[in-house]
Amino acid sequence: MIYDSKYIIVVNSFHINNMCNRSEVVNQLKQKCFSRLSFAEKKFLVENGKPCPDLDILTSVKIKKTTNNTSCTRHFRKELYNISDWLCGCEISNKFFCWSCLLFSTKKTVWNNQGYDDLNHLNTTVKKHTESEIHIGGYFKLKTFLSPSTTRIDTS
Repeated sequence: MIYDSKYIIVVNSFHINNMCNRSEVVNQLKQKCFSRLSFAEKKFLVENGKPCPDLDILTSVKIKKTTNNTSCTRHFRKELYNISDWLCGCEISNKFFCWSCLLFSTKKTVWNNQGYDDLNHLNTTVKKHTESEIHIGGYFKLKTFLSPSTTRIDTS
């Protein structure tokens, strides 16, 4: 059963607090594995998409091209989520995660367990993860999850 309000949504035993920014989704998925949710809960999460909250990430980098080795600070920008369609965030840990790996990967990686917060290497690390076998498997499962041609047996 789904109860819907502006600030809380309850799907069976899975709680998604503060639907406006969905700040709890990633943390709850880390605590209660997606595979253990009912089909209704899984469907709800997939249909509502990845959480993309504002994060409080700052990364300093030294600029070696200057004579005085100055440094600059990179700040989180909402546009960073556009790097990849699977990139999501957790407001509680202030880190990026892979939405498809959070939902469907059975092997723990930095992208579905600890999270990633190095803005200096985000582009290259996202590219590397996108090409990984673990990610490709989870990404395929996410893209085909609600496909009408997929046969599904709900045992819950």
